[in-house]
Amino acid sequence: MEKLIVKNLSHRFGYEYTLYDISFELNENECISIIGPSGGGKSTLLRLCSGLEDVQEGSVKNSFYTQSVAFQDVRLFPWKNVVDNISLGLLNSSFTCKEKDGIAKQIALDFGLKVEDFNKYPKDLSGGMSSRVSLARVLANKPKLLFLDEPFSALDIGIKKELIESLKLYLKQNCAAMFFITHDISEAVKLSDKILLLKAEPGEIVYEFDIKTKKEERSEEFVLSYTQKLLMNETLIKTFTWELR
Repeated sequence: MEKLIVKNLSHRFGYEYTLYDISFELNENECISIIGPSGGGKSTLLRLCSGLEDVQEGSVKNSFYTQSVAFQDVRLFPWKNVVDNISLGLLNSSFTCKEKDGIAKQIALDFGLKVEDFNKYPKDLSGGMSSRVSLARVLANKPKLLFLDEPFSALDIGIKKELIESLKLYLKQNCAAMFFITHDISEAVKLSDKILLLKAEPGEIVYEFDIKTKKEERSEEFVLSYTQKLLMNETLIKTFTWELR
């Protein structure tokens, strides 16, 4: 079974710890969400787990065959059109240029873009359309592990809901796993098997929320009720109050 194993992971900037003694496992077909106050080291944890930053203390073992990373900033290339931006997700694949073009166009359509959008450049796209292109690029090579750092934070409710449903479908169809950072607890409830609460100064896991209900059975009422339950959790309340000091 493919998995991501993080053991006793700590990280310093200078002499101070930003992350301390982080341990968890992520298996195939699972989603772990990380929530916590701003400045708590969530993005640093993602970079360490995805290999974008070197591990200083502890260990990260990743046996997933393929992975992709997406950030809050869509990071589209302004000189490339929609199809070419999506095709960058297939850069290291063995597909021919014609095949890459076909795959990029199909996944663009799957994510709600239209044929007339194919030749548009990032300057011509709305925020929602740019996010669709960014997520399509991340999924183009069908990664088995996704690292997502607040990819929906700048979107309106309708587009966010649509992209989350598309993401849930991708994860189910491909038995893929996801490491997901969000400030929106309801997003975490919709997508996660486990939610890890990360406190700040230094970043430590102080609570784990396991959601047993299957994702396809989580109605809007369930999400609302479970989110309210989490917001009433004493540890969560104490963890977030540092931002008000």
